[in-house]
Amino acid sequence: SDPNIGGNTISWGQIVEQGDTANIVLEATNDITVADVTGAAGGNITENNLVKLPLNSEGSLTLRSESGDITFQDTNDTIQTQGGDITFDAHGNGGEITAGNLVTNGGDIHLVSGNFRANLKSSIETGNVDSSSLNGNGGNIELYVDSGQDVSSIETGNVDSSSLNGNGGKIEYGSSGQDVSLTVNGNVDSSSLNGNGGNIELYVDSDQDVSLAVNGNIHSSSKTGNGGYIEFTAYSNESDSNITLNGNINSSSQSGTSGDILFSSIYDSISENGVTVNLINHGIFNAGTGLIRFGAVLDDKVRVAAGNNNLTLIANEITFNGGENSVTGTGNLILQPGTASQNIEIASFSKIGSPNALDITTDDLAALQNGFNSITIGREDGSGTILINNVTFQDPVTIQAPQGNGEIRAEAQLQTFGYVIRSITGDDNASITLIAGSSILTGNITTPGNPVTLQANEASVLGTLNSGSGDVVISTN
Repeated sequence: SDPNIGGNTISWGQIVEQGDTANIVLEATNDITVADVTGAAGGNITENNLVKLPLNSEGSLTLRSESGDITFQDTNDTIQTQGGDITFDAHGNGGEITAGNLVTNGGDIHLVSGNFRANLKSSIETGNVDSSSLNGNGGNIELYVDSGQDVSSIETGNVDSSSLNGNGGKIEYGSSGQDVSLTVNGNVDSSSLNGNGGNIELYVDSDQDVSLAVNGNIHSSSKTGNGGYIEFTAYSNESDSNITLNGNINSSSQSGTSGDILFSSIYDSISENGVTVNLINHGIFNAGTGLIRFGAVLDDKVRVAAGNNNLTLIANEITFNGGENSVTGTGNLILQPGTASQNIEIASFSKIGSPNALDITTDDLAALQNGFNSITIGREDGSGTILINNVTFQDPVTIQAPQGNGEIRAEAQLQTFGYVIRSITGDDNASITLIAGSSILTGNITTPGNPVTLQANEASVLGTLNSGSGDVVISTN
């Protein structure tokens, strides 16, 4: 006898017997309980903790409970289709989905629980969610929970919609309710080697507490195609929201168009609640030639708390819209363009001040709170032109374009009443280091006793260089 054929629970032996080519739809008014998967190793239908369904087709599986829960007896179990979709719906008041690992080999995965009228807890809890494909497109993955007036939560393992030779599938996780959390205990991957990376959207909104956490790396990158965008959105009516990250983020493309990396809070001018992006490890956020943006508009209340971790941001445009002192940390902060030849303008007044340049505006600089161990602007292989307007740094800073024709310019600025010498000022413990592959041409450089270093084939100071008791080193490459 088949060990999976049981009493009042759904047993996999019974399901698979419906036929290899069937799209299987099981509906119930109340709870659906899925029996533990057991069987001999290498079995055609089941082996311990694994069911292959259906065997020789792309048939789909749908479990739908109108007013109950969907529960696996053993959350170590894995359901695997051969390209068919997996859909679990628990639409009742307080619907909960508790499942194991889900694998579709390119099929879509849709899990939905609760509804906006609910006043009981709704949740989705699974193991790994995997719609990846080797040669075809990765399937789309959607998980959504709405508890209406109660607790709402999503918790999963790794999330994978990637593809080697096709396009990565879109990944969308959303959770709404009174007290909301979304947690991924692993990596999120919609990347592709030879196709386009899939878009990734993670969003939570609530009237009370909100948290969104990813305990792994996030990738929507591509080698030969386009990278997908990655967007985080968190909002609460009554308190600040938290996004916690424990890994790197990559939406870049080597040959195509890179995707953007976006952090947003649905800004409320009345409550002034916002969101804090917390790092619990060193982070490299790589948007390639795309955009990294913290906050959709100025004063969007998106803050960054790097702690003692190093944070590297790679993009052809980087924007901090959280307001003054909204980016904090005691580690090293690195801001660099996605391409080595990209020009940079520092302390510009707008993002359109210098076409085709990474503009680090006065608002962006004001967002950097004093306390970083160091700030580096530019790449180690940078070869573009860096234009510096009047600027003051409070932490040790290195500005670099050290290769080829790389140059740094902070000379006189034409005003309506004539030319004015530009100034680079270091306050507090800020030392100033300028490194260029070709030339440096600056106006005034001043620090309160901290070192100044200029390194280039040619270096000229048109104004005053005053480092107090600090060392001054001018060297050639």
